[in-house]
Amino acid sequence: MSPTHLGPCPTCGGPDADPITGSAESLCVLACRGCGRLRAAADGAATADLPGAPAAPIAFAAELVRRYGLTADDLVVEVGSGTGGRLRAVRRLGPRVLGIEPRLRDMARAFHAGVDTIGAVFGVGAAEYVARRYGPARVVLVRDLRAVGCEPAALVADAAACLRRDGVIVAEVLVGDTARMVELVPAGRPTPVSSAA
Repeated sequence: MSPTHLGPCPTCGGPDADPITGSAESLCVLACRGCGRLRAAADGAATADLPGAPAAPIAFAAELVRRYGLTADDLVVEVGSGTGGRLRAVRRLGPRVLGIEPRLRDMARAFHAGVDTIGAVFGVGAAEYVARRYGPARVVLVRDLRAVGCEPAALVADAAACLRRDGVIVAEVLVGDTARMVELVPAGRPTPVSSAA
C-alpha cells in the first residue's frame, strides 16, 4: 500500500500515512507511518460536524457513555489501551471494559490496576477471541496504532469480528491540531445512530 501525503504529522513530524478504510462520509482517516497517530483529512463541513475528543479520561468516558447510551450490559474494548486510564474511567460509569495491549509492561500495569487486558496484537484472531470470551463489543476505541502492530487498513475489517450488529468503532483522530472523535463502520454495515442529540 502506498503512503498518502497529508503534510507532516503534528505528533512526530513524519511525512507519510496509510489510509484506514471504513471512514464515514467525506472523511479520510490515516495512520502516521512514524508514530501511528490517527489523523483525518476532511472538507470543512465534515470537520465541523465531528465532536471534540475530551483529553481527560473522565471527560472522555462521560462523553462516550452519553453519546452511545452505554449501560452495564455493554462492552467497551480499547485497542492499544496502554495502562488502561481511559478504560478505568469508562468502567466507573458502568460499562464492562477490556483492553488489548501488545506492550507487556503496559498490559501488566493495566491488569494490576484492575482493567482486564489481553496482551496481544489486535487482529481478526484477537477480535474473534474477544467475541467468544467476553461477548460482542458495543464500542471499539482506537486512539493510535503506535506499537499496536496491526495493519491500519485491516483495523476496521478485523474489528467487525468482535462488534455487535449495532456496534461502532470510535477513533480519536487529529484534524489539524484538534482531537476529534469519528465513527468508523465496517463495510456492509449501516452507520449506527448514536444517542447524541
